[in-house]
Amino acid sequence: MADSEAIPSSRTSSGHRLFDIAAVRAAIARRDLSAGMSPTARLNAPTWQHELTLLGLAEHEVWHRVVDDLRLDVDTDARKIAAYAFMETLNNAIDHSASNTVLIA
Repeated sequence: MADSEAIPSSRTSSGHRLFDIAAVRAAIARRDLSAGMSPTARLNAPTWQHELTLLGLAEHEVWHRVVDDLRLDVDTDARKIAAYAFMETLNNAIDHSASNTVLIA
């Protein structure tokens, strides 16, 4: 979206993009309104969520539950990428959050 200038950004001297979050939100809201979509439609609470105890939690078991509950297509490259990202993120919560629970939504 930044490449097509649908959302505003600037670049650092080394070429990295910088975003002003307020300007991005405003641009997305304008885009959604022009498409007839409410800007808050995406902000509703998720319809699927689980709060789990971190002690003894195994990332791969939680991922399999997500796949089963949401009936995700298991034979796609996107699913493999999502599995890796999900399990790494959950592993970080398990190892570094100092929390007793995790909310997955």
